[in-house]
Amino acid sequence: MRYTLATAMLAISVNAASAFEELNEGWWIVAGSFRQSGVDRNDPSIRKASEALKRCGFRPFNDFSIKFSGFSPGYDIVVTGPYSFEAEAKAVLASVKKCVPVAYIKNGQYLGE
Repeated sequence: MRYTLATAMLAISVNAASAFEELNEGWWIVAGSFRQSGVDRNDPSIRKASEALKRCGFRPFNDFSIKFSGFSPGYDIVVTGPYSFEAEAKAVLASVKKCVPVAYIKNGQYLGE
């Protein structure tokens, strides 16, 4: 098989996408943080924060804060990320704040199920 610049770029893109899927630690952009006291996963506040991220072109992720090391327990959160570097997260945060003015960044690791 003959490799060209196009096939090399495709290989890099596939590898980068694969690495992104596996990344679960770094700087997260928090678009919403809601006390868990009986919060329904279909709560309007969670939907609103998720939709705001989508409007800005970001993929929202919603789970309980206890599943993140470095996050305070007791919240249902809507995040996007993670980003490997704080500077990168801060740059992205500027774009997110256009749709979610209260967004902020937080470092942590998603521990999963």
